[in-house]
Amino acid sequence: RQAVEANHNEGVAGADLAAGAQSCTVTVDVVAAEPGTYENGADDVSTILVAPEAATLVVDPRTTVTLQKNVTARTAATDQFTLSLRSGSTVLASATTTGTATGVQSARIDAFTVTPGAQYTIHEQPTSGAGLGYGATYECLRDGTVIASGASTAGSLTIPDEPGAQVVCTFTNTPQPAAFACDATHFSSVSQTGAVVQGDIVTGGTVAAG
Repeated sequence: RQAVEANHNEGVAGADLAAGAQSCTVTVDVVAAEPGTYENGADDVSTILVAPEAATLVVDPRTTVTLQKNVTARTAATDQFTLSLRSGSTVLASATTTGTATGVQSARIDAFTVTPGAQYTIHEQPTSGAGLGYGATYECLRDGTVIASGASTAGSLTIPDEPGAQVVCTFTNTPQPAAFACDATHFSSVSQTGAVVQGDIVTGGTVAAG
């Protein structure tokens, strides 16, 4: 049975006692709207049997993870990304960005309940647009303290082993600078607009290539 409100009466019926039994155990699942300490005494129980002793229930505050996305600039206006929170290979929650805005995106995994002391993986991947051309970093904060960080599209996160911790993780994507390749006397560079430029290492001169 499940009691979901204060002063809520919940009946338990259909249990049989074995002949000669002197006691039994009745278990009731309780859901509390707020954390706190709750007591249930003999006066709260109506039974033809001997009333139970007082019981105390301590409800801890939720431990949560929020995962969000910060896009400092877009290589293409339609580029989008999907965030996910995982336990092993299981995706527990996900969110996909929309629109063309930069900065922290409105789509996020918001205050997902997790287990204190457990390990999870935060992950992101491009879902539309070029996908390439971005550098990715992540940082996870608990009350302003960094508890995880890295320079990749995925990272391991160990939740603080205490109830009520609220962790906020942010993936930040920044368009990568132009890449280049070179040989003994020349180099080739791809600009942010996609143009290929060839340069002379000795003179420093550049010309459009291709």
